[in-house]
Amino acid sequence: MTSLVSTNASELASVLSSAFSEMNSETGLTIDTMNELERQFSDLAGRDISNIFYQTADGMKMNVAAA
Repeated sequence: MTSLVSTNASELASVLSSAFSEMNSETGLTIDTMNELERQFSDLAGRDISNIFYQTADGMKMNVAAA
């Protein structure tokens, strides 16, 4: 089983909560949240997370189908 960078479950939950809230906003994900998501999941072996975000007219969104 792959371990996450963060051993703090509440930190991960907070980042995911922020991401879902921002995805439903008019502006989409913030750079800070995208960076934090990448950091949280950076040690998943063999996983290319570069396609997890996509640009929309309303800002960056998370590609939940790729996650």
